[in-house]
Amino acid sequence: MTTVKLSTFDRLINIHQSVQLEQTKKINKGILQEQLLQNAELQQLNHQLASSNQISRKILENQIREIEHKEVLKFYKTLSFKMYEFIEPIDNISDPLVKKYFIDKYYERIKANILIATDNLEEINDKIFNKTVVSKINEIKKASDSYAQQFNESPFYEIDTLIAEVNIKKQQILDLKPPQYFEIKIKDKPKNHPLKVFLLIILGSVSFLLFFGIIGTLIATDNTAKDARLPMIIIGLVFIIPFLLFFRNFRVWRKSYPKYLLSQHQKRQFEKSKATEVYNNYLIKKEALNEDLLKHPTFKTYEIIIHNYPEFDAVVIELSEMENQLQLIQK
Repeated sequence: MTTVKLSTFDRLINIHQSVQLEQTKKINKGILQEQLLQNAELQQLNHQLASSNQISRKILENQIREIEHKEVLKFYKTLSFKMYEFIEPIDNISDPLVKKYFIDKYYERIKANILIATDNLEEINDKIFNKTVVSKINEIKKASDSYAQQFNESPFYEIDTLIAEVNIKKQQILDLKPPQYFEIKIKDKPKNHPLKVFLLIILGSVSFLLFFGIIGTLIATDNTAKDARLPMIIIGLVFIIPFLLFFRNFRVWRKSYPKYLLSQHQKRQFEKSKATEVYNNYLIKKEALNEDLLKHPTFKTYEIIIHNYPEFDAVVIELSEMENQLQLIQK
């Protein structure tokens, strides 16, 4: 199987597609307006106009109108000539089906631009030139249309539809962005938390003092000590029991701390594996879309075209380069 020349195929995808007359008018007006804004002489005059008096304002406004008028004529003369340049490589195509493919693609655009240019040009010679261009392109179109039946039975008939499908699939791949997985940050608790150590010391100190206080009331023989015995025992238990429980839990925590660290490490590894899995699923999906794109019948149809119609590739390259030159002039 012939390998598709992707560079040339991309040129075919990006080559101009016909636009309606009103769309062409808007495009040309937008380009012309941008060129006028970038004109250095007009920029200087508009700057002077902002600070001019009433007398000089009229003079500057007339100068600006005159320069803008010249720029408009220059733009549409250039546009007419560039549209004429597109006709020559199409007219030179020897295969009638290849010629029909390209004239169908460029006919509306060339004719629309020529008609718009004619409406904006003033010199008779310019209008006659444009009339000749329109006659020429109409002649090519009429001759090509006689091959309509053969064209409809050829791979050219469906290639544009297939290319549109490829563009949709390409856009789907471009729109597929890596997923944002927010990994849960797992922090380790300290083995000896300062607050816990502080509470343990306070409770231990108080419990130690209360313990000896209880012993003192138990061995004392005077009535005052005997009366204080029960309250002292109750207060002591209130502090000593929580201290013993707290101390026991603290020892268990310290003893199980290595297992806790291992558990935390496993949780972090699990979070990382989930993030990796999400990203790998994205790559798998993107790869599947790319494989699906490469299996699209467009490429097979294109292979048939370049095999059976050898001059097709050369015409695509030539017209694509002309398109690029036209874009550079229009910028």
